[in-house]
Amino acid sequence: MNCTQCNDLLFDYIEGLINDQDKHALKAHIRTCDTCQSLLKDLQALQTRLTEHGQNLAQIELEIPVLGAIVRRQKQQLKAITPPSPQLRRPIMKSPITKLAIAAMVIMGCVLGITMWSGTQSIALADVLTRMEQARAYLYKMNMTITQTGDLPAGYPPTQEVESTILIAPEYGMKMTMKMGMIANQTMVQEQYLQPQNKRMLMIMPDQKKYMEMELTDQLADQYKKQNNDPRMMIETFLNCDYEKIGRSKITGIQVEGFRTTDPSFSGALGGKTNITLWVDSRTRLPVQMDMDMDMSMGAERTMHIKGIMTDFQWDVPVDTSVFEPVIPDDYTSLASSPIKMPEMTEETAIVGLKQYLDYAGQYPEDLSLMRVMSGMGKLMDSNTPASKALKQSIKGLNQNDMTKAMMDMMMPIQATVGFYARLAQEKKDPAYYGDIVTPDQPDLILMRWQIEDGQYRVIFSDLTAETVTPQQLTELESVLPQKESE
Repeated sequence: MNCTQCNDLLFDYIEGLINDQDKHALKAHIRTCDTCQSLLKDLQALQTRLTEHGQNLAQIELEIPVLGAIVRRQKQQLKAITPPSPQLRRPIMKSPITKLAIAAMVIMGCVLGITMWSGTQSIALADVLTRMEQARAYLYKMNMTITQTGDLPAGYPPTQEVESTILIAPEYGMKMTMKMGMIANQTMVQEQYLQPQNKRMLMIMPDQKKYMEMELTDQLADQYKKQNNDPRMMIETFLNCDYEKIGRSKITGIQVEGFRTTDPSFSGALGGKTNITLWVDSRTRLPVQMDMDMDMSMGAERTMHIKGIMTDFQWDVPVDTSVFEPVIPDDYTSLASSPIKMPEMTEETAIVGLKQYLDYAGQYPEDLSLMRVMSGMGKLMDSNTPASKALKQSIKGLNQNDMTKAMMDMMMPIQATVGFYARLAQEKKDPAYYGDIVTPDQPDLILMRWQIEDGQYRVIFSDLTAETVTPQQLTELESVLPQKESE
């Protein structure tokens, strides 16, 4: 029996649900494996702690399936990876409103990335998560300062302030109100509504009297609904990282305990250096504040620093259902001629997105971090590939709405590729991407890979074919990859 097989059986072993043959094999493995011994002790300690606090759990209606989910998530012990470094995107259209819309989507992606990443939790803070389970709706504020240095596009401010208020309720979705500095000293106030039940996301910009509607696939709607049904999602990625306890302090008179992570996997698709501190109320065991400090290198010419704070948490807030129903005045116009369709994040759509980028840029993206890929959108429009020429020709003479729709339709498959890779990283599927050293004319080389069940790997080759390989085959395939210049 190996560690993966052992981890799959540990919870059933604790509950007395495995047969004698599996029990014998599991015990034999545990006697010789310190890692699995430690994990078993942690699970047994959690079971004891949950049993001892049975009355409290009953009061917050934490059912057995939830407890099982908490423990089952401990099974995922795959290797963590360091996400690639991002780059700041540049404006790709001359229309100020189009710039505004696309830039807003990038910032919206950063904010949602920080607030909505899903992941698996560490058992060390399981008591915090169980306390959060009782929240039917929650509200908090987030302030971010984004500082950029280096070769910035004309009119782009070196410092942007983003202020957000986020309300999430499982039955109705999410409403986020943001105020942010944009291009050419413009300030944008944006309201975003996420309605998984209706498979819709709506972005409203009152100052510009504009709005944009996005249609979610069944997969994305289910994913967002699951996230909204679990207010812990904001914390779980932190808990999946390597972290340390940093002792006690006081915040606005509240005694708190601190936890810190510098694990780069926290920032997911955003990439970069990370320093995150979570402060938890010592009495209620609920989050009080989260401090974020992230440095992102974008090559020798550009850097980005994000400093943020999540605060003013309110748990189990009363909810007025009308808050989640957007009202669009008659004089508002859509940024796109029809709703933008958000593609699913699957292997198939990832390949479509890679093909899309190749057709427009003549090469694969150097990495799959959100902002690095978004920054490359300008190159797609500036290139002389047939696809780029055809797009530029097709949008000539279009009105602003149709032009924005055409641009968004071009971008969506590429964003789906980024989202797929980010999800693999968050789920600890050991992904790797080699677009910085592999070119389209090397069809036999691996462009991307990730781990699947039974320890095997899926690989996408440079010719965009995909297949399943063993770890031994993967080692052989990766041994012939070109060396990076830095190496």
